[in-house]
Amino acid sequence: MTESTSGQSGTALAEDPARTVMVTVEDLHRSYGSGAAAVHALRGVSFEIPRGELVALKGRSGSGKTTL
Repeated sequence: MTESTSGQSGTALAEDPARTVMVTVEDLHRSYGSGAAAVHALRGVSFEIPRGELVALKGRSGSGKTTL
């Protein structure tokens, strides 16, 4: 189940027309390179962003912010 920042499930967001989901990401993976040299920038990222929600990405250098 995907959680929003308010702790509501995606289903609860869909039931409230004022909280229409504008962006949905499910199980996103992104790797660069191959074999032992592969870098896994994103592993199983899932989230929803409702209309009107302000979102910021925060993380260490190399954590996948730009890739996302």
